[in-house]
Formats: sequence, structure tokens, C-alpha cells
Amino acid sequence: MQFTPVAMKQLLIASTAVKTIGTLMGASATAQDLQNRAAASRYNAQVQENEALIADMNMRAAGEQAARKEEMQRRQIAMRHGMARAGLAQSGTALGSGSNLDIIRQSEIANELDALTIRYEGALDSASFFNQGQNLRSRAQLSSMDAAKYNEAARSTRMSGLVGAGAEILGGYKEIHPYLDRPKTQATKGLAAEEMAHRRLWQRRRRLRPQGGK
Repeated sequence: MQFTPVAMKQLLIASTAVKTIGTLMGASATAQDLQNRAAASRYNAQVQENEALIADMNMRAAGEQAARKEEMQRRQIAMRHGMARAGLAQSGTALGSGSNLDIIRQSEIANELDALTIRYEGALDSASFFNQGQNLRSRAQLSSMDAAKYNEAARSTRMSGLVGAGAEILGGYKEIHPYLDRPKTQATKGLAAEEMAHRRLWQRRRRLRPQGGK
């Protein structure tokens, strides 16, 4: 099936428009998806930063709580030892030697171990929260980097879409151009042929005139 130049021009214009719009819409959709990913990564980074702050608070709270428990434990130990020594003194039992002294020393050692255990457990809890906070900050940094990467990809995609659309328009123009020039060329040729025919007719008539005529 053959098309007239006008119909072919219209078809090529429509085809170029469809291709250009399709390129722009495809780039826009991809860029929007990348921006959504960037927004999600920024959100994750903020959540992770907040969780890191909570981990810092828990770390300080664990240290403070362990210190209070250790202090309370030592006060209770001192109170018990004082009461034990006072009871022995009231009973007239010697404190400086023998089994009574051994019992008191063993009790003091056991109570000291209890207090140190409280301190150690508090240090473990603080270290755990510290590591948690560090890990969360590392993840937040990675999420921020992902957000920047997605934003850059979205910008590049939009730019590529514009370049692709420009290429589609240029390619379409190259295809349409012959159909834009053809009517003008035919008209020009027709006018030139008509003018030449008039000149030839005028010259022929001039040759056929009598020599004395005007």
C-alpha cells in the first residue's frame, strides 16, 4: 500500500511523537522509581540514626545502673559486716584470730566478688549497646550513600531521557524532511518548465513575423 507524501508526512510525525513521548515517559518512570528508593534509603538512615541514639542512651543507663547496684551492694556488705562484728564483740568472741576471722574474711571476699560481678555485667551491657550503636551508625551511613546513589541515578536517567527524546526528534526530522521538501521542489520545477515554454513560444512567434512588421 502506497501513501501520498502528505499522508506519509503525517504518519512519520505521529510516529516520531509516539517514540519521543514513550522515551520521556519511560525515563520519567524509571527516575521516579529511583527517587522512591532514595526516599526509602533516607528514611532508613534516619531510623537507624535514631536507634543509634537510643543505643547510646541505653549504654549510659546500663553503666549508671551497674554503678548504683554496685554501690548499693557495697553498702549492704559494709552494713552486714558491721553488724557481724558488733555481734561478735557483744558476745565477747575475739575478732582478730581463729575461725571467726576466717569467716569474716571469706564473707568479705565473696561479697567483693558479688560487687565486681555487678560491675562486670554492667560493663558487658554497656559494651553491647555501644556496639549496637556503632553498627546502626554504619548502616545509616550506607543508607545515606544509597540515597545519594539513587538520586544521582535518577538525575542521569532523566538526562538520558531528554537526550533520547532529542535523538528521536532528530531522527524523525530526517525521515520527514524529504516529504517536507518534495511539494516545494515539484512546484519549483513546474514553474520553471512553464516559464521555459512561454519563452520558446514567444521566440517562435517572433521568428514568424514579417520582416517589415513591428
